[in-house]
Order: sequence, then C-alpha cells, then structure tokens
Amino acid sequence: MTISENRSSKRVYALVLKLIAGRDFYAKDYSHGRLIHAAFLDIIRTIDPMLSERLHDLNQRKPYTLSPIWSSQPQIRMGAEAYLRVCFLDVSIAELFVEQFILASRNQTFSVGKTSFAIVDVLATPDQHPQAGALDITPPTQFFDVNRVELNLLTPTAFSRKQGTKVAYETSMTPRLVWHYARRIWESIGGESPGPAFDDWCEAHTAIESVNTKPRTVDFGRFKVKGVIGKLRYVLHAPLDDEMRLWWFQFARFMPFSSLGYKTTMGMGQCSTRFLDF
Repeated sequence: MTISENRSSKRVYALVLKLIAGRDFYAKDYSHGRLIHAAFLDIIRTIDPMLSERLHDLNQRKPYTLSPIWSSQPQIRMGAEAYLRVCFLDVSIAELFVEQFILASRNQTFSVGKTSFAIVDVLATPDQHPQAGALDITPPTQFFDVNRVELNLLTPTAFSRKQGTKVAYETSMTPRLVWHYARRIWESIGGESPGPAFDDWCEAHTAIESVNTKPRTVDFGRFKVKGVIGKLRYVLHAPLDDEMRLWWFQFARFMPFSSLGYKTTMGMGQCSTRFLDF
C-alpha cells in the first residue's frame, strides 16, 4: 500500500494487521489492552525511539487507536490467524509505520505478553478487510438521503466523567455524548467543524430509536472500567436541506476511525456505523 501520495491531504487511516500466533493465546476478554499498547509502542520504538517516547508521554488524546487481538475463536491456537486494527489520526505516523517498518523488512512480530504474533500482511482497504480504510478530514459534501445510523459498539465503550476526586463512567450513549466526542476529536486533528453549536443541534434533532447493549467490564489490573457493547440505532429528525445533516453523517462516518470514549489506545471504544434507509 502507499500512503505518501495522499500526504498533502488530511486523512485518517485504519489498517488491519494480519497475524499468525506463535503460541496459544486467549483472546476472549479485553484485559490485554495495556500489553497491546506497549507492543505497539515497541514497534514505533524500533523505527523512531524519540517518537515512541513522545507518544508514551503525551498527556492528551493519542493520535492513534488500537483494537484488541481479534480472532474467530476465543482461544487462538499456535499457527492460527488473528487480526489487530490500528487507526492512525496522524498521516505522518501511518506512513512511518507502514513504509519504514512493515514494508522495509520481513519477519516482523507483534509481541503481546509471552505470545509473539508474526505480522504477515497489512490490510488497508475495505475490500481487503471490512474494518480497514481511510477517510478525508474535509468538510462534508456527500448527501445521504437516509435518517438513521446504526452504531455497533464492538468492544466495551464508556466515557470518563470526573466527580470530584473520583472518576465515573458514562454509558448512556446519548446522541449529544456520542456526536460531541466525534466532533471534538475531528477538530483536534485539524478538521473544519461547525463548532459547539452542532452539539445543541444534534441533541435537538436526534433520538435513540432502539438499544440492544449489554454491560462489559474491562479489568486493567489497577482499576476496572464498566462499559457496554452492542448496537444502538439513532434517528435524525431534520429537514433534508439542513446543512447540519451533512456534518451529522460525516461525524458518524468518522466514529470508526476515532473510536469512542475512554482508553481507545487499549482496545476500548472500537465501533462501526451503518446508514439505514428505513
């Protein structure tokens, strides 16, 4: 794949690494987030040690998100295929990762704890893997003659909320909460935006039509986070000629790249969106 040809544009990338397990690995729960994040930084460290240190020490939203190790079976046997999704919100890091690490050499591994996975391919387009792809960070121009978005929370999702000295986790997934988050991440990477006025508009024109979620707790060792997985359906009540509709759909398209909420570099908040015409 080639990323450099698009470097002049603002674009986010979702790459799926195809892996082969070097030993048995249990992937059913979501407790490996810290190990996966550490393994990713180890990869960056082999390319650019200073960049790896800066990313580790960055005291704000990281310019990437990471999935858990995914497989068709919870118990990944030695020699079996698995996948890891890496979303880059900074095109320069995506280019560095692909062209200087994956394409420049062979026999690369991704080590999660005691298990080393061989990286055998990098999937970059939706025809290669449904969760791979790219999105331009530009004002929306594509019109969608539909009124519903289905949000599929693929991994536990929660938004952190400080209450005094304590941290609480919000899992209501209200339209304002979800779209506000996507808008803020969009703006943080340099995207033009309608600004905070969009949040009020979204709240006034969006309703939750259906909810099919269930709680899931992620154990990070020193603390636990209660999130939810499953599907929600949102319906938009706004005139077809309302320009804010374009932004509503654009931010929905962006959500699978930004992920949603807390600990998105450790496997939480992975999601997909689907537009519905009924």
